[in-house]
Amino acid sequence: MEEACYGKPHGPLVTPEEFILRGTSLYNALGIVPYCPSCDEPLFLHAVHSLRTSSSFHHRELKEGIDPLDDCVLAARNARLKSLEPDGWDFARGQRIRELFFEDTNLRYAYAFCLSMCRKGNLPVPQWQKMLQRADQKKIWCYAGIKVWAIPYILLSLENFRTRPSPQKLEYGFHFILHKPRGSKISSMWGTSSCTLKKVFSDSGNEIAASDNPYPVTAEAMIQKAGDTSWIPQALLRSLKPPS
Repeated sequence: MEEACYGKPHGPLVTPEEFILRGTSLYNALGIVPYCPSCDEPLFLHAVHSLRTSSSFHHRELKEGIDPLDDCVLAARNARLKSLEPDGWDFARGQRIRELFFEDTNLRYAYAFCLSMCRKGNLPVPQWQKMLQRADQKKIWCYAGIKVWAIPYILLSLENFRTRPSPQKLEYGFHFILHKPRGSKISSMWGTSSCTLKKVFSDSGNEIAASDNPYPVTAEAMIQKAGDTSWIPQALLRSLKPPS
């Protein structure tokens, strides 16, 4: 990682060189710690005195038993999460984006879109809540410049799914992968680049054959896929919001 929060979660972002300049070489003795802007975990400095390797901030080892999808998007340990790496952060704006997402109209579109992409019966409310928990863990609301309409696409990439058991059809696992131009970061989703959301079999990674797969990543495509949301009753809508 090229930047970390200085001294505390949500502290000012600094490079390794700026961290040493501010904390001095005695930063360990002084208890000054760099923190990840995404997961708030303490980091450690790597190669800060090396003449051969660029200095950087690194995460500590992932704790045993942790679901890989609960890992930090900046830890670079999971290819699926690597595609979610942000260009930058806007913590002040993030709370407002989160509030906008949970407004009734936006929430209806988001849930209807995700349900349509997963197909009926394949997105129970507890799984929806798990997606929201991961969104909070990763602070996706604070991604610099993020648009509310783009959030449902990101949510789908944060979970593994299974089809509903049926005597007529074989049950299988699937998940979604965000495809962006090579080398681009997450802002390409709501920028000018062409991005897609691909649905794949979890066991093989092969694309699932469907006329709408992969699906375009645009505000218009999200609304079109969501369709008429008037069927969502207030009771269900309340269950889709995180506990207050």
